[in-house]
Amino acid sequence: MHKLFVRFLVVAALLATAGNLHARENTVETAEKPRAGVIRVKLQAEAARMVGKAPRMKAKGAIDAGTAPLTKAAQQVKAVKIQPMLPYNAKFAEQRAKFGLDRWYEVEFDENVDPQTASKIFSNVAGVERSEVIVPMQLKEGNGNFVSTTRPPMKATAADYMFNDPQLPAQWHYQNFGTNPGSVAGSDVNLFEAWKISTGRPEVLVAIIDGGVDYLHEDLAQNMYVNEAELNGTPGVDDDGNGYVDDIYGYNFCTMSAEIYPHSHGTHVAGTVAAVNNNGIGVAGVAGGDGSKDSGVRMISCQVFDSRSGTPEGDFAKAIVYAAEMGATIAQCSWGWGAPGYCEQAVIEAIDYFTESARSE
Repeated sequence: MHKLFVRFLVVAALLATAGNLHARENTVETAEKPRAGVIRVKLQAEAARMVGKAPRMKAKGAIDAGTAPLTKAAQQVKAVKIQPMLPYNAKFAEQRAKFGLDRWYEVEFDENVDPQTASKIFSNVAGVERSEVIVPMQLKEGNGNFVSTTRPPMKATAADYMFNDPQLPAQWHYQNFGTNPGSVAGSDVNLFEAWKISTGRPEVLVAIIDGGVDYLHEDLAQNMYVNEAELNGTPGVDDDGNGYVDDIYGYNFCTMSAEIYPHSHGTHVAGTVAAVNNNGIGVAGVAGGDGSKDSGVRMISCQVFDSRSGTPEGDFAKAIVYAAEMGATIAQCSWGWGAPGYCEQAVIEAIDYFTESARSE
């Protein structure tokens, strides 16, 4: 049986990524302000070795970054921490090194220092291959601005619909019979024909890189990935050694915690991917199975948007690498940067890492 591999990276940021990938800092202007108090730097191999996994602190809290030029730059921006971008994971250390992900570091500094200025300072330091600010992503669809229809859904009939989900007739984009007002027959993805071949298999893991998924939702719970090592492990302990504590259903890359906070858009797209089919509840999922427990893909929530006030936006590079290392071969991504031609190399390399990891599954 052939392995299922689908590249489903709907990332608007990739529309023009070829423009400036090899520059030492990202200089394209964006409407969004860079995140305060942090930049990313990619170090050359020798510099990364000297910085090490845990930079030492000098007297009075000053950072010893491992080399004199890096230490001087850290002092200029009033840095309080320099640490690897990714938490250590022995299982994937060699694979990360192949893609240079082990050489990405985050520099945290005084928020009164302009991030662009800090990035420029580090871009001129010996041993720094690239320096970049971190610009907030934007959801490229929905983002709370969808409109709920008041038109009651058509009643499904056994002759027309394969499953008994009550909202399936309203999902005209799956199979459009032209019976909904204003709809055009055939304007759809012809999903019913695909379902005759497969409705989704549980060995396929889909990463929902979006708002947090309501993993207890009655139409989603059966198709959620569960990290058994963490579920049955000790609370507060990284039982599976992947660098993330208590990540049972995924991880919140906004708060950097295992608390997945339900988000309307993240839950909505999860329903499109794999709401449980043929359970007499809600909607149908594209790969939601046929209602039996041994059907339907599994989904892991990689939260990068959080609707709570004051919650920082998520770390997309970390989320993508995490998804790859958890075994996801498909990623749902409805986001991108706000400026044409703008990209962040750390995120691009994380996407490359995901793609290669999925290809080898």
